Amino acid sequence: MTEFFKKIEGFDISKAMSTVKVIDPLQQTYNQMQERNNESMRIVVENNKNKEVEKLKEKEEELRRYNELMEELRNSKSSTIVNNIGDHATGVQIQQGTQNSTQTFSFNQEFNYEKASEVLNGIKEYFDEPKFYSTFNDKADEIKQIVNQTSELVERKENPTIIKKSLDMLYGLAIGVSGSLIASGIAAVVKGLLS
Repeated sequence: MTEFFKKIEGFDISKAMSTVKVIDPLQQTYNQMQERNNESMRIVVENNKNKEVEKLKEKEEELRRYNELMEELRNSKSSTIVNNIGDHATGVQIQQGTQNSTQTFSFNQEFNYEKASEVLNGIKEYFDEPKFYSTFNDKADEIKQIVNQTSELVERKENPTIIKKSLDMLYGLAIGVSGSLIASGIAAVVKGLLS
C-alpha cells in the first residue's frame, strides 16, 4: 500500500476534480419535477386562453345574429306578414288558400311605448349593481346591449314587432337564470310588455 501512496504523492487532486461534474440526484429530480410542473402550467394557461377566446367568439356571433335580425326587421317591407302568436293571444285570425272570400277584422291594440321605456329604464338601474353581474355572469353584457338597443328603438317609436322581438330575446335570457330575484323580476316585467 505504501507503494501506491508513493506513486500518487506528487499528484494534485484539485486539477482532476475541476473537470468532474458533481450531480446531486435529489437536485436533478427536483429540476425535472419543476420542468414538468412548468410545462403543465403552460398547458393549463394556454387551454384557459383558448376557452376564453371561444366564449368571446360565441358572444360575438350571438350579437352579430341579433344585430342582423334587428336590421332585417327594420328593413322588411310592409307587405311582409309576421305571425307571432304566443301566450294570451287575443283576436287572432288566419285565413289562407281561400278564393272569393272576404274577412273583416278590426282589432286595435297599440304598443305602450311609455310603459316599455319605464320598464327598460328600471332594468338599467340594476346595471351598476354587483348582483347584476353575479346573476347573469357572462350574459350580463349581452343583456345590457339588448336593453340599451331596445330602449333606443322605444325612444324612436320604432315598429312594435321589432321591439317585441328584442324584448322576447331579453325575456329568454332572463328566464334562463334560475333562483334570482333580479332575473325573475326582469322576466316578469318584460313578459307584461309582450302580452
